[in-house]
Amino acid sequence: MSICAAVGVGYEVGDATLLHGVDLAVAAGDFLGIIGPNGAGKTTLLEVLAGELAPTNGLVEIDGCDIGEITLRELSLRRAVLPQHHLLQFAFRCLDVVMMGRYPHEGSEAEARAVADRVMIETDTAHLADRLYPTLSGGEQTRVSLGRVLAQSTPLLLLDEPTGSLDLRHQELVMGTLRDLAETGVAVVAVLHDINLAARFANRIMIMDRGSVRAIGSPDDVLRPEVLGPVYGIDVTVVRHPEIDRPLILPIGDDGRAG
Repeated sequence: MSICAAVGVGYEVGDATLLHGVDLAVAAGDFLGIIGPNGAGKTTLLEVLAGELAPTNGLVEIDGCDIGEITLRELSLRRAVLPQHHLLQFAFRCLDVVMMGRYPHEGSEAEARAVADRVMIETDTAHLADRLYPTLSGGEQTRVSLGRVLAQSTPLLLLDEPTGSLDLRHQELVMGTLRDLAETGVAVVAVLHDINLAARFANRIMIMDRGSVRAIGSPDDVLRPEVLGPVYGIDVTVVRHPEIDRPLILPIGDDGRAG
């Protein structure tokens, strides 16, 4: 049974149709990377899956229930969301921001603190515990916000650009953490601009373009030049990664060289 499913989902704003008939099923243990060019509808789809936007057409289900019929508290126990932009401006300590993820749960403050301490180690933010959130760099804010999401301890994670402002080491740390969570049975759905990160860490890839799903499947099935080229408007070549058995995508420049 799918943890999260979209059936014929469409979303319209005025005369603009941002999503067209999206069908998607995410099961326990999936790590689904959603990729596509700017304006493809990736963030809109994630917001619809999270219940932050109501679909104009179609249905979103979590655990087989219509998301519109799930109470906010129950929804917060079933899915956690990392938005693309972190708008928190109040001068909370980073530890307090992470512990916000425990609000839906019953339990003692000591239990909540233990979870917060653990996920701050996982996200390399333990040294930031007493720092005020607005004083952090963009990458540090992303990792603290991810700590809040992980502290929520839900079976479904919905993440919008979790590596967008991270340096190379922290990209590896975050994506490795998400892959490890998927291997324990958590369903992970992440919007990613870096195709090669998606290829390396996700076990399923969905390519979106102009509000529609163009392809969905394993990295080997989906990440092919004849699929990626028309979507991104650039010629690419796909080779095998020299260290791991995953595709590696290289754009072909105007001079005909890949790089």
